[in-house]
This record gives sequence, C-alpha cells and structure tokens, in this order.
Amino acid sequence: MRTTCCWEDERGERDSAILIAKCRLAPMVGTTIPRLELSALVLAHRLALLVAAASKTKPWKLSILTDSECSIALTRKTGGVLKPYSANRVGEIEELSNGIRELVASLEPLAAVPGSQNWADLGTRGRVSLGEMAGDSWQKGPVWLRQPEETWPITTKLQVKAPREELRA
Repeated sequence: MRTTCCWEDERGERDSAILIAKCRLAPMVGTTIPRLELSALVLAHRLALLVAAASKTKPWKLSILTDSECSIALTRKTGGVLKPYSANRVGEIEELSNGIRELVASLEPLAAVPGSQNWADLGTRGRVSLGEMAGDSWQKGPVWLRQPEETWPITTKLQVKAPREELRA
C-alpha cells in the first residue's frame, strides 16, 4: 500500500511523491484473495486518514485507487448481505471514510486502476527490472499521476461483482 500526494504549482505544473508505504505478507493458507484485497483496502483507508490528519493544510481532494474491483464491489453491498469478515472490514472502511471526509475538502469515490498500472505492486511482482524501479517511477508513481485527472486510467464503473463466498447465503 502506498499513499502518494499529487499537487499542482502556481504555474500549473503537476508533480507527485510517495508519502507513506506499508507492505504486509499474506499468509500461505487460511484466507482468500478477496479477503486479502479487502484487508489491503482497509489499510489504504487507514493510511489515507493518517496522512490527511497529519497534513498542515487541508487537502482539497483525496482519491483512493485499487486494482481490486472485487473489494470495491464489496464496499457497495449493504443491508447485511455480507458475511461477518467482509462486513466488519466494509464497516471499518465506512468509518475511516467518514473520518477522512472531515479532514479533506473532497473524498472521491473508490476507483479501480488496471493491475498493470498499479505502481504499488511493483515490489510484489516476481520479476521487476532495475529500470522499473529506477528514476521517478517508484518514488513518484506512474507518469499519469502528473497528468490531468480526466486522463488517468481509472474507472468507477465495475466489471466485477462481489465474490459469492463473501455473501450470506
């Protein structure tokens, strides 16, 4: 998980930098990919709240991006349809989101970024070239972060439904 800050200066030039990062190893057995992804989304919200609370000036906009569409789908379920594990994490995400909203001018809806564009996963890929880790790529994120937001390769329109194994029968 990484929290990256993007800003625009007086001349209209955009830049970005990593603020905080956290990595956790997944257990070899005993959990599913959707549960791991949902736990990662909780961690992203915790980091976002930490950064927003520590900011000396009020951030004007905060976006949380993930390559896990199934996690986003789980956060959109309501009315007790989730099993306890997912329901507890979705509840925590909602609480953290409310805390973030108090600290920033605008909290954008969760958005999905294609896995190939997810710069936070560079360290977890089996083979990463020195070129991928060199220069600004790791510290600043992908080039598209420094472009206007309307050009970012993200979507809030999901192609994936919430995993059945996380829904109550």
